[in-house]
Amino acid sequence: MSLSGQPSSPVTPPGTPEEDYDLATPEEVAKRRRHRMLAVWGVAAVLLIAVGVFVARPALRAVKVWQARRIAATALRLLDQGKPDEAVSRFQDAMSLRGSDPEVMRMSAVFLTRVGHGREALKFWKEIEKERTLTGDEQRNYATGSLLAGDPGEAEKHLRLAWPPGASGTPADWYLGMQIAARRRDAGTTVALARRLLDDQGKGVAERERLDAALSLLSVNEPTARDAGAATLRAIADGGQSPESLQALLILLKQASQPVALARERQQTVPEAGVQELLNLTARLEKHPLSRAAQQLMATQARMIAQPEQHEALLQQAVTRYGHSKDNDDLAALGTWLYAQGQFPQVLEVITPERAIQSRALYLQYLDTLGALGRWQDIRHAIEGQRFTLEPMIEQMYLARCATQLGQPEASTLHWNAALQAAGANPDRLLNLGHYAQGAGAVATAEAAFRAVVKAVPENRSAREALLAILESQGRTRDTWEAIGAMLSIWPDDAAVRNDFAYLGALLGENLKANR
Repeated sequence: MSLSGQPSSPVTPPGTPEEDYDLATPEEVAKRRRHRMLAVWGVAAVLLIAVGVFVARPALRAVKVWQARRIAATALRLLDQGKPDEAVSRFQDAMSLRGSDPEVMRMSAVFLTRVGHGREALKFWKEIEKERTLTGDEQRNYATGSLLAGDPGEAEKHLRLAWPPGASGTPADWYLGMQIAARRRDAGTTVALARRLLDDQGKGVAERERLDAALSLLSVNEPTARDAGAATLRAIADGGQSPESLQALLILLKQASQPVALARERQQTVPEAGVQELLNLTARLEKHPLSRAAQQLMATQARMIAQPEQHEALLQQAVTRYGHSKDNDDLAALGTWLYAQGQFPQVLEVITPERAIQSRALYLQYLDTLGALGRWQDIRHAIEGQRFTLEPMIEQMYLARCATQLGQPEASTLHWNAALQAAGANPDRLLNLGHYAQGAGAVATAEAAFRAVVKAVPENRSAREALLAILESQGRTRDTWEAIGAMLSIWPDDAAVRNDFAYLGALLGENLKANR
């Protein structure tokens, strides 16, 4: 300080180069200070953003996992509520959000098992099993998926993990065990478990399980078991308003129709009691709250059997009731029913070309009816006109059949090959193609389709049995034996497969001592 009390030199702010302030005006000093503060805040902001990004990624993943689990749980609830289309949509949303999450995978496996996609469900169960031990319910689901995929041996293995030998088990165990035993043609175990389910219905046996138990008892050649099955079926049908009661009524109606129809066909006397029972069941079916067009038409068919003198009047009533329906499902049901009656011209009267293009079911019914009338050229023109777009495989199947019927074998072969190519490696499509080709006399295509299924899904039993039927029908004994041998390697405990393999092996002179 000077004697005058004024500072001898300017005071330099901390951290600021002295020479800058010696030469700068007060305004420049303030401006520089603001710039430095902005720089400091900029660096801080960049650091905060970097930290935020680092922290936000796990947070975003956690949110997606939470959303995926919530949506998957919603899909299962919608399935319980009888809304499969909405459930499938939600399930797809959950998978697209976070399909790799273990809990989402578990719910996906349960969902796919419950909607009948066993092979797809097994992929999830196998992945989950690698990570942890499955619970009892999960083992049952795994077993159900294996059964749906056509592998009763694998199904039984996982059921035993949920229901070990010596344990009393639960109705869920008995029900699944009954299904496995029926698939393995073990009549004794099937009957025992079915009776157990029906005897213990107070322990949480669902009506669906009771119905299946009754049907299992009706499928065996044992009078007491069949009587018990029929009694249960009547109990479910009596006064019920559920889908199971409707199905029970339909089965009873079919059973009551057969002896009356057979007696009329043979021009024998029909017992009045049989006719009255058939009419009573028909009336109950007509009044059932869940009975729709398809079921109502089955009731009409039963009335025709009971009262043949009213055949034409009943036929006309059905056409009047559903022939002008705006509901495509109702019209498709009528078309299917008229087709089964052999009323082909009338099918084309109600399913016109304009109406046929409104739904896939109507269009296929229209094409099938043209085929029944031998109008193959019209089928080809309809498909080539592209008024309705069919799946490539189905389109090629119809075109192959048209070419065969029109005497064009080379074109037919090209279309069958195109159908095989369009089916790709999809087992369900290949199975449908194989059965259709077999029915159309295209045995080579059918065999190729079934072999493709076996290659894609070795444990698919229905494809292997369909292939065996073709080989047997052609007298290809060695090929049949080899195909059965391949089945034995997958299902070594199946007594029927072992026996067939040994029998054919003996016929071929292979390993005679062991085969005997």
